[in-house]
Amino acid sequence: MKKVLIAVLMVVATLGICAQDKWYVSVLPGYQFSTKDADSGFVASLDGGYFFTENFGLHFAYMYNEGKFKYDVSPYGEFKFSKNYNLIEVGPEFRTKAGEKGEIYGQLNVGYTFGSTSINEDYIVTVGGTPYLVHVTGDLKNDWAAGAAFGYRYFFNKKIGLDLQATYHYLNGLKEGDFDAKNSWDARIGVTWKF
Repeated sequence: MKKVLIAVLMVVATLGICAQDKWYVSVLPGYQFSTKDADSGFVASLDGGYFFTENFGLHFAYMYNEGKFKYDVSPYGEFKFSKNYNLIEVGPEFRTKAGEKGEIYGQLNVGYTFGSTSINEDYIVTVGGTPYLVHVTGDLKNDWAAGAAFGYRYFFNKKIGLDLQATYHYLNGLKEGDFDAKNSWDARIGVTWKF
């Protein structure tokens, strides 16, 4: 049994040495910009990836969005609400060197939103000094998503660096009737680690 354990440890150690700097993990907090019915707010992602070659790899990520929304209810005006949601995604990543310590990258992703909920709430909207009760219903569905990202990583040393990323997502589940928050743009900055 000891020989098998030693053999397994040697194989794992050898694979770890051979695969150095092919994996990465990034922690990226950021800011979502306001679009049609999506309001500006906080986003964060845990990104990772594996590079098969110097320039081509597979990217995967988990993203949290605090889900701030705005909706125009004519003639009463705009009301705002929050329903956070999550996204998991995977796709190809392409990178190229940018100077001695930097790299530029691009990602294409497909994924799935989850944690979305129904809207079934009453809001009091004041128009011209008169309060009105507005009842709003709808669904923020768990559904497929697609996205693209463009970024720059700058490494302080061989392992740790700064990651800047601009991201677009098409979120199919965030469209219901006149409510349209399916287009999401954000910018993120965080830390990346190669191993």
